[in-house]
Amino acid sequence: MNGPDHSTVVVGDFNLHHPRWEGPEAGYNCRTAAEYLIEITENNGLELGFEPGLITRPAKGAGINPSTIDLSFITSDITDHLIQTGINKELDKGSDHLPVETVFGFRLEREEEPTRRLFKKMNKEIFHNVLKDLPEVPLALSQDQIDTVTVRIIDTLTKAVELSTPVAKLSPRSKPGWTDECTQTIKTERRARRHFNRCSTEENHIILQIARREKDKAIRKATKMEHRNRVSEVKDMKDSGPYTLGPVNGTSQELRSRQISETQQAPHNVPWKERRQPLGTPSSQCHRRQI
Repeated sequence: MNGPDHSTVVVGDFNLHHPRWEGPEAGYNCRTAAEYLIEITENNGLELGFEPGLITRPAKGAGINPSTIDLSFITSDITDHLIQTGINKELDKGSDHLPVETVFGFRLEREEEPTRRLFKKMNKEIFHNVLKDLPEVPLALSQDQIDTVTVRIIDTLTKAVELSTPVAKLSPRSKPGWTDECTQTIKTERRARRHFNRCSTEENHIILQIARREKDKAIRKATKMEHRNRVSEVKDMKDSGPYTLGPVNGTSQELRSRQISETQQAPHNVPWKERRQPLGTPSSQCHRRQI
């Protein structure tokens, strides 16, 4: 259980008898288990989802009396949304238990997605023309005047962006960081592939390879820029939130001192291949001299 702070619905065949859900004339079986179930529901803020006495298993012969053993419990925060609960025989699939239907009514409101704009396609001329309407700010202002001027500045900037910057049309297939260069290089690569398939010459194969490299280069560049933008956004958030970013495995000062120490220990003026050998291992040149 997640606790009383979460909206929860619990249903199932508990196979327990108790007056709490069967009514005052009900008998007991496994009284300890039934009391334990009641304790769990009370500790988690759960209430019985139907009126006590609802028969969920009808009588079967002379030895089995009708009982209420299929139970549903709900938290109090969604009790007001309960429309109806009871037996729905249309859901019967041939079981010896009757199907219990519990219906809730919720009004779902779709959350509006924030508007994203293509600032790379901004019309700078329109943007600067609208900014000419920015109010002049005197040196001495009262608190009310500061609030008024701030609102006017925000309204002017918002108007300038709305008039000069197109809105991005997002779709489920939209890719973050995708640029026009990526689209154009993909079209060029597809065109070169079709041309090569029609006429498989060495020249067309070279053109296809060049177009393919340009496409991969553009996509890698766009992906890298998107990653950098996301990292910069996270870094900008560290001063406004409760979390701070720091280097892994030590503070920045410890990492800096560690790098300086490794640089001082590294041999200088040594060929690259010999640097890769562990310290204390003689180089191949010295080894030949000893021989």
